[in-house]
Amino acid sequence: MDVLKARPHLYRLDGQTPVAMEDDNLSEWGRSFEKGDRIVKREYVGPYHVSTVFLAIDHNFAMEGPPILFETMIFSDGAAVDYQDRCSTWDEALEMHRRRCRVGYRESKISIVSLHWRMSRYGV
Repeated sequence: MDVLKARPHLYRLDGQTPVAMEDDNLSEWGRSFEKGDRIVKREYVGPYHVSTVFLAIDHNFAMEGPPILFETMIFSDGAAVDYQDRCSTWDEALEMHRRRCRVGYRESKISIVSLHWRMSRYGV
């Protein structure tokens, strides 16, 4: 059996629950993607924008374990800063978002110069 066919790749949200869709029904998936509200939560913390979204495509490319369907990123001035993380469920996504907001709050107390220095030092 082809490993890529062994599990669904496309998902839609039913409330806060991801629902697998048939991979061969791209038009239905596309319509649900366009109409659906994929934003789990977004907020500004100091100079940072913390954004958590439903991806609608399984990002678990190892094909083992649960599907990876949610992503949190931190942006500053429109560019990704130094954080991106992904998880499987709506509840995990909310917790991931809360943790990143706490980190963003702490980071906002550090000078932007220091933050940029650390980003360049670690190749971010």
